[in-house]
Amino acid sequence: MKKIINGRKYDTATAEQIKFIKGDIPNGKGGFYTGTGLYRKTTGEYFGIFGVPESCDIIPYDEGQAKKWCETFMTGDEYESIWGEVEE
Repeated sequence: MKKIINGRKYDTATAEQIKFIKGDIPNGKGGFYTGTGLYRKTTGEYFGIFGVPESCDIIPYDEGQAKKWCETFMTGDEYESIWGEVEE
């Protein structure tokens, strides 16, 4: 899936998929997405997807938003494998 947002291209086919989770994710509108994922572009930018990669909503993330996504959908070990060790 490719989408242009604010003059920037976001493409699930060329970005690195950090994690994708299948399942019912509440969409905030009384329904559900079929999954969610986090991607990193070759430029280092992040974006989240909601739905499946072939048909999804794409949302650009800054680093803080990407970290929040990881906190929500990843284990502690997965989080630290991307962002480094976190202090207790």
